[in-house]
Amino acid sequence: TERLGIVLFDLNANTQKVFANDSENQNSLVNNKIRNIIIDNSGKIWVGTVNGLSILDPISNQFTNIKSQPENDLSLSANSIISMYKDNSGSIWIGTFYGGINLFSRYHFAYSYYKTQNDGSGISEKIVSEIEEDDKHNLWIGTEGGGLNYFDRSTGKFEYITTKSAKNPVSHNNIKCLYFDDNKNL
Repeated sequence: TERLGIVLFDLNANTQKVFANDSENQNSLVNNKIRNIIIDNSGKIWVGTVNGLSILDPISNQFTNIKSQPENDLSLSANSIISMYKDNSGSIWIGTFYGGINLFSRYHFAYSYYKTQNDGSGISEKIVSEIEEDDKHNLWIGTEGGGLNYFDRSTGKFEYITTKSAKNPVSHNNIKCLYFDDNKNL
């Protein structure tokens, strides 16, 4: 929902359960304005909100809430989450509003993030609106104002594709959505 939290439907039992923020319960949803939802490989439901990340354990119906901690480099880089993507290895990529892109490795409960750098070592813009993975397991990242970013995971380097790119420029630097078709075209 826009401001009322999330509703979990059980189609087999024909029931629904509403989860909303409760300021008196630290295990409730961190914020009711939802931007993105994904399910990880263990079945937990990741809920990206305008004010942090909530991870729902569907068995206990309890949330683990994660927010930015500026003094901790291993926390989220920003609380306002715009996009999330689960890659082929099960790791979660989180695009934020003015915090760049965060990587949650499925191998350890810690975050790393890619800041704005124009030298190929980071993303081109702090607002990350979309993330997709190609068949070679590299990432394509849509930004708001920085065009399209290609992340070569084998080298750890970024390539920036903007309206000013000499080869295959994009028509606008505000990329809201990405999609690979059946022929693997972006």
